[in-house]
Amino acid sequence: MIWRKLPRIYFWGFIVTLLFIDIMLVPLCMHYTSVFYIFLVSTLALLTIPRLSQSKTVSMCFFLSIGAFTSFTDLLTAPMLTWGMPLIIFCAINTTERKTKAVICLSLCWVTGYALMWVCKWILVAWLISPDIFSDAINTVVFRSFAGDDPMVNSAISLITSFHKTTFITAIITAVLFISFCIFSYLRRPNIRKRIDQYGYLLLIAAGPIVWYAALFSHTLHHYFFTRRAAGVTLYALIIFIYYLFRRERNSVC
Repeated sequence: MIWRKLPRIYFWGFIVTLLFIDIMLVPLCMHYTSVFYIFLVSTLALLTIPRLSQSKTVSMCFFLSIGAFTSFTDLLTAPMLTWGMPLIIFCAINTTERKTKAVICLSLCWVTGYALMWVCKWILVAWLISPDIFSDAINTVVFRSFAGDDPMVNSAISLITSFHKTTFITAIITAVLFISFCIFSYLRRPNIRKRIDQYGYLLLIAAGPIVWYAALFSHTLHHYFFTRRAAGVTLYALIIFIYYLFRRERNSVC
């Protein structure tokens, strides 16, 4: 469907991203399955049901539902995949010129759905088991977000000595440097500035996983072997952004 309905760069970028996030794991490990199925089904739905991308209200409800369903089924593996991948496809299909505004609005819908479902799960547990369960919830958030006294997270040596972690951090640093380059080009070159204005929403999407990693710093480093897959959103967004940034304009023949 991507090959038929969108420019070829979306298809090839999608293939590269699937390889990066190890799509081959889906039939082998049920722990990762939910986020893969959610973002693949959501992407297919956007490509086959026009109303999901044409109606603002329906789009907001759609991403709210994606966030809620992700929160219900996923165990903090790579939930950003269910946000970023469908959002990139949505922006490719949607014809509105205010795509930055759409990205922010739909992102808030996804976060709202995710947070509401997370709170509802704890309320249900408190009702069935113990009212004091909320203290456990708060402690869990703190543990997932901050390093505390954990030597694994606080030690830069343990981060650098692991090949996978080094690769993971290198990818994030590369993304940050590229975004910095785009900002520099924006300020110096008018033609690049115009394209960044037009496709800058992709940089917002690319930055999403980085913000997620910062918010769940401890969890990200402890479980890098599956949290790294959320960076697939950054990879996909940057592939498309680079293509449009340096694409040669076709001269019209009079």
